[in-house]
Amino acid sequence: MKLVKFDEVLDFDSVLKECFDLLELEKVICIPTDTCYGLSCVFDSGKAKEQIANFKRTSKDKPLTMIVSSVQMLYEYCEVSSLAAQLIEEYWPGPLTLILPSKFSDGCIGVRLPDHIFLQSLVAKLNKPIVSTSANLTGQKETYSVEELNQQFEGKLQDLDFILDNGILDFNRPSTVLKIVGEKLELIREGDAWSSISQRF
Repeated sequence: MKLVKFDEVLDFDSVLKECFDLLELEKVICIPTDTCYGLSCVFDSGKAKEQIANFKRTSKDKPLTMIVSSVQMLYEYCEVSSLAAQLIEEYWPGPLTLILPSKFSDGCIGVRLPDHIFLQSLVAKLNKPIVSTSANLTGQKETYSVEELNQQFEGKLQDLDFILDNGILDFNRPSTVLKIVGEKLELIREGDAWSSISQRF
């Protein structure tokens, strides 16, 4: 496991390349997001997704959120109704995950465009989506510092390939999760942005 302390001004390009190279090799990385620290891998790597499930001690069948770098990338993977398009226009980038019908299966995919320039840049450089899930044990609280990661995982961080230490993150609630099928909206998880969404939609 490699841990790198991250100065966004001094280290942006070099760290971006390092994360890009690791993801291309189907590695799992722990990086800051606009909500909390998250675990990521390329979206199409079953091996890396299984590693994330094992690390979080959760089911390998539990779906993981897809991170896109743009609305255009979203349209490559998901069917987007007019209701979904309205929500995207109002609340992306930001803490809103939309569960939308997949273009490649009969199921749905949870998708988010984070308000985080490093994540957006990383996915854009890869030119394909990545997975992101909170870096915590299933049922435990989200983590906002590497110290919290260490406490929760009891020194087992060596099971990860790479950790990007951006210090103590601002406390933000996890994203609101909405399932959209056609013009129907279903609240799956209440988080940031829900108070505004519930009043408008």
